[in-house]
Amino acid sequence: MSSKSGDKKKSSKSGDKKKSSKSKDKSSSKKEASSSPKVEKAAEPKAEKVKEEKPKEEEAAVEEVPVEEQDDTKARKGPGGITIPPRIGYEDMTKMEDMTLDGVLANLSDRYEKDLIYTFTSSILVAINPYQRLPVYGKAWVKYYRGKRIGLLPPHVYAVAEAAYTSMIDHNVNQSVLVSGESGAGKTETTKLIMQFLSDRPDRDVAASESSIDRMVLATFPVLEALGNAKTIRNDNSSRFGKFIELQFDDDGYIHGSRIIPYLLEKSRIVRQAKGERNYHIFYNVTNGMEESEQPKFELHRAEFFDYLNTTGCYTADGVSEEEEYKGFRECLGLFQVSNDMQDNIFRIISAVLHCGNVKYENDGEGCKYKGERSEASMKIIANLLSVDLEKLKQGLTIRKIKTMREVIDKPLNATQAKDQLDAFAKHVYATLFEWTVQQLNANMISETYRSFIGVLDIFGFEVFELNSFEQFLINYTNEKLQQFFNHQIFKLEQQIYEEENIDWSVIEFKDNQECLDLIEKRRPPGLLSILDEESKFPRATDESLIEKLHNNFDKKHAYYERPRLKRYHFSVKHFAGSVEYDITGWRDKNRDELPEHLVKTLQESDSDFVSILYTGEEEGAASTASPHLKVSDQGSGKRMSFGPGGGGGGGGGGKDKKDSGKMTLGAQFKQQL
Repeated sequence: MSSKSGDKKKSSKSGDKKKSSKSKDKSSSKKEASSSPKVEKAAEPKAEKVKEEKPKEEEAAVEEVPVEEQDDTKARKGPGGITIPPRIGYEDMTKMEDMTLDGVLANLSDRYEKDLIYTFTSSILVAINPYQRLPVYGKAWVKYYRGKRIGLLPPHVYAVAEAAYTSMIDHNVNQSVLVSGESGAGKTETTKLIMQFLSDRPDRDVAASESSIDRMVLATFPVLEALGNAKTIRNDNSSRFGKFIELQFDDDGYIHGSRIIPYLLEKSRIVRQAKGERNYHIFYNVTNGMEESEQPKFELHRAEFFDYLNTTGCYTADGVSEEEEYKGFRECLGLFQVSNDMQDNIFRIISAVLHCGNVKYENDGEGCKYKGERSEASMKIIANLLSVDLEKLKQGLTIRKIKTMREVIDKPLNATQAKDQLDAFAKHVYATLFEWTVQQLNANMISETYRSFIGVLDIFGFEVFELNSFEQFLINYTNEKLQQFFNHQIFKLEQQIYEEENIDWSVIEFKDNQECLDLIEKRRPPGLLSILDEESKFPRATDESLIEKLHNNFDKKHAYYERPRLKRYHFSVKHFAGSVEYDITGWRDKNRDELPEHLVKTLQESDSDFVSILYTGEEEGAASTASPHLKVSDQGSGKRMSFGPGGGGGGGGGGKDKKDSGKMTLGAQFKQQL
C-alpha cells in the first residue's frame, strides 16, 4: 500500500494525505462516489468531456498507428476520440533504478500531478484516488484495452480486468481480482469499474445488454451501498462490509450470472457513530428523502428525531440528494423482484430499528423501567412495525433467561443492561435484513450452470481510529492475512521460480508477519481469538477477566503484544502497518453475535409474514433458494469456494445454514472465511 502527499486535485498543495489502493493480480482505485447512480446509468461512469474532440467523419479518416510505433512522449488522439496521456516517469516501477521508498513516492507524485493515477508494480496496479472523475473511462476506453496484453498500454484498471478476462477465456481457469487499500482509497469505485469493464468487454449489442444480467449485476451497487455504506471522516461513501462478487460467464464469454458473498457488516455503526460521521445511507434516504406524505405509514420522521442519527450532528453528504437516492433504491429493488409491498416491509423494519434508539431505561429496584412517555410510545411503535406482541417484547428486552438443571430463571436487567440488549436487538434485526437482501439479489442473478468465473474481492482496508473495537480488530486481522498473501505471491514464489530456473539474483529481504498472525489466530498455544472464544462461552466471564487473561498470556511474552499504561481494558498489537490500540469493552457479546432465544422466538411469532420469514428461514421462493450457494458444490469448471456459515453476512437471521453452524462465534466464523 502506498500513499501520496498533496491536496485534492484542482486545488492548492497543502500536504493532505492521499489514499491509494493496491490490488494483487488485478486492481485499482477511483473516487468513492457518495451517490448511488440510477439503474439506467449504473453501467456507465460519468466522465468529463474531452476538449476539442474531432468530428466523427474526421476521426474515421485517421489511420491507427500500431501501439509499438506510437510516440508516447506526448498526449495523442486514440481510437474513438480518446486522448491518450504521455508517458511520465516509470509506468512499471519494477524497472526503476532508484528502487527506494523516496524513489517510489517521487515517481507516483510525478505521475499523479499529470492526472496519471495508475502505476504498475509488475502485475500489481497501484492507484491513487484523484477525488474527481477523470475522462479515462467508458466504452471507447474499454475498446482500447480490449485484447491488449497487460503492460502494452498505459497502466489502467481496465488493463487488469482485461488480463483476468483473457486468462479466463484462454485457459478456462477461474480468476480473482483483489482490491485492497486504506479506507477512502477508492476500493468500491475500483470494483465498479472492473464490473463495468467486464460487462462491456464482450461487445454485446446494445439491445441485448440492456435486457441482460449485466444491468442487474450493476444495479446491486446502489442497493448494497444504501444498506452497507456510510459517511466516515475519510470517505463520504465508505463500505462498512467486505464482499466477494463472483461474475459467472457462459461459453461465449458473456456474463451469465453472479453471486455476492458479504463479510462482517459493521453493526456497531447502527447504534453509534464517531463525531462527523453518519449511520448507513438508507436511514437518511428514508428520513430526509422519502416524501413527508409517505412517512406516517412507516412512523418515520426527519433524521434529527432519531437518537441513532442525531448524536454526531452530521446529516448530509456533499453532492448527495437523499430524494434521488431513495427513488433509486426502490427502483433497483424492483429489478430483483422485490414488490412494493415487500419494499414497504423493508422500510417498516428500518423504522423499527431507528425507534429502538429512542427507548431509554432507568433503574427500578433490581430491574428497570421505561424512562418517560417517549420511551413507552417508541416501544409501542416498534412492536407495531414488527407486528409482534408488545408485552412479550417489553419483557423480553428487560430480562435475561438463565438455564439451570431443573428450570429457567428470569433475571431482571438494570437500565444499562437493558439498553445494551435493546441495542443488540436493533443491530441483529438490521443485519438480518441486510443478509436477506443479499440473498434476494443472489436468487435473481445466480446461475446453476456456467463455464468459469471472475471473482472480485472488495475487502476493507487497514483501520486505526481514536477508539478501535472488535470490528477494527477483525478488519486489521484480514489485512494481516492479505499482507501475508502479498509477501508469499510477490517475494516467496518469485524467488522460488528464480531458483528453479537457475537465474542469478540477489535475495530480497522482506518482513514476514507470521508471528503477528500467530498472536491473533494460533490455537496452541492459544492466540487472541482462541482466548476470546473461551471467555465468550464462559457464563461468568467479564471484560476484566478477558483483559487479565490476555495480559497474563502475552504481556512481555510476545513481541507483537503491548500493554498500554493507565488503560484498564486496552491492549495493543504491532501490525505490519503500525501499532493499533484496542478497547476490549463488549468484545464477548460481539463475538457471541447472537440474539437471546426468547427474543428470536418473539420475532418468529410475528404476525408479519416478512418478519417471521427472516427469523425462521422457511420462505418458499426466490430468496431461500440462494442458501445453497453458501456451501461447496461442483459446478462449471471447478468447485465453488466455501466462505463459511452464512457467507459471512454480518450475523443475520435464522435459516438452515444458521442452525447448522451451531454456536460458532463471530471470530471463529471470520477465521474460517479467511
